[in-house]
Amino acid sequence: MKGQANAAGLIQFFSANFDFKAATTEDLEFLSTAGEYVECNAISLAETVSGVASLIACDSDSRKSPSAGTLQGGDIANLLYLIADTVQTIGKLSYVAGEADYQLRDRMKGAPK
Repeated sequence: MKGQANAAGLIQFFSANFDFKAATTEDLEFLSTAGEYVECNAISLAETVSGVASLIACDSDSRKSPSAGTLQGGDIANLLYLIADTVQTIGKLSYVAGEADYQLRDRMKGAPK
């Protein structure tokens, strides 16, 4: 089984079937820039999750079950699944960026000086 065909699953599928060693330098440079996207995405996700947690904490003080505005008990599980999927995608992108960067550095070591 290849996993889910969500964003993280597709990244995993394509990176597993992509020959980083045979890729052009231009392609590796492009893929290595995913690291910048990963950093921004992780920071944005952390800020969003923190904000939602604060809303839930404030609204939950006066209620029996956690909620925030239109985000009610059952919606919280869906939000957490979305967050988990986003974190998984960030992780897969980080792997691709790291592998591309590794190949670029490896090529630089082997290049004539």
